[in-house]
Amino acid sequence: MPTTPLSLALVELWIADPALPWSNPVWQSLTHIPGVPWAYDRGRGVTCVAEWTVDKAQAVEAFMNNCRTAEDPAEHFAAKGKDDDHEGRSAWNAWVKTSWVKWNINKLMDCIFEESGCEPHVVMARLKCKISDDFPRMEAAQVKHVVSIKLADALFGDDTFTDGTFIVSSIMTFITALLVLTWTRYRKVIKRQVDSIHKKFQEVEDQWPAMTAPEPHASNYKRPHPSDSVSEPDKKKLCHEAGASFIKYEDF
Repeated sequence: MPTTPLSLALVELWIADPALPWSNPVWQSLTHIPGVPWAYDRGRGVTCVAEWTVDKAQAVEAFMNNCRTAEDPAEHFAAKGKDDDHEGRSAWNAWVKTSWVKWNINKLMDCIFEESGCEPHVVMARLKCKISDDFPRMEAAQVKHVVSIKLADALFGDDTFTDGTFIVSSIMTFITALLVLTWTRYRKVIKRQVDSIHKKFQEVEDQWPAMTAPEPHASNYKRPHPSDSVSEPDKKKLCHEAGASFIKYEDF
């Protein structure tokens, strides 16, 4: 499934419903952004985003409006080169990238995945994946229908639902984009974990002869025999003790 950049997903959600996400009280409590980020008061020189000047906020506002009126918002969003929206586009992308980390939404999503039994190691065990290359696609892992309602509710509260547990279409599109990005992040983390473990295991393999060789001057010295061997479980245990630790899911 193709990925939608987070900064574009937020723009598309706002285009679909100008009240979302910035006027939603649950979203505001998570992000501490009290309204549209590009709001400003030129007379007082005040902006909603503290690190933006009024001119930069105005450039972001123009970029947003141009995305909304474009025939293809995604195409205008991704335009290359220095067009009239270059400043606003660059400021928006940079702000979303740094703010997303501050909002800790990745950690919130990781908790929901874990509580739902969809943490990547659990999924791999359930599907009997033996190597990192077997890490399943999101559709095969069947996480979307398990996680979507919980995640949408955690991000938007009552505004999420149209009737009962049916999710508003624009929010469902946004949630799907987040799930795809998260599953891609998990895939990369699993790959890094496996590579790290392989590296540590190889280090133990290389160091094992020196680590297990007896002291030559010891009174009970015994010349090692070629048939002497160390069990694989012992090597794996030492590898684990050597520090083959896991990477947190929220890391990029």
